[in-house]
Amino acid sequence: MPLGVGGIIRYSINCISHPDFKGCLENQKLIAAMTEDIGTLARKGLMEGEFVSSFVVRDHKFELMMVAFGGTYSIEPDFEMFCRIMLWSYDHCYSEAITREGFIETFGQKEGDYYHAKWEESGKDLARMTAYFKDRDGGQKFIGMVMGLVREYEIREDNEIDDHRYYEIY
Repeated sequence: MPLGVGGIIRYSINCISHPDFKGCLENQKLIAAMTEDIGTLARKGLMEGEFVSSFVVRDHKFELMMVAFGGTYSIEPDFEMFCRIMLWSYDHCYSEAITREGFIETFGQKEGDYYHAKWEESGKDLARMTAYFKDRDGGQKFIGMVMGLVREYEIREDNEIDDHRYYEIY
């Protein structure tokens, strides 16, 4: 399923609160709730993990019923996401940069310090650092950290564009 953050969602629903809905996993309300919740996680830079969603529907007696469900997801990056990362890499400001604190927050103290040292050794080269990760989990955490910074950059850029529009009007 396409997602506005520049990737394709792959998902698996592992549990659902109401047995009548197990055969209705293509229900539009279910898909809308799941896409919104996974999109929220993705905008935080979490490109894979677990999700929990819910929606309200009328049952066969026309009574409102809450349906909750959960599962796992991953988002495969695409060209749009690559461009977003490259724009951030080229044009980010100091507050949107990769930092030691970001590595520690993402990987914990010991691994965070280790990966930050590797980041410095790589000359802060995004491609070299991404290639450094041999395991999918570490690499995905790194990309998740980067995507959080990309999102901060995009918010600032959107605000600057709005500021320019304001001044151009007057």
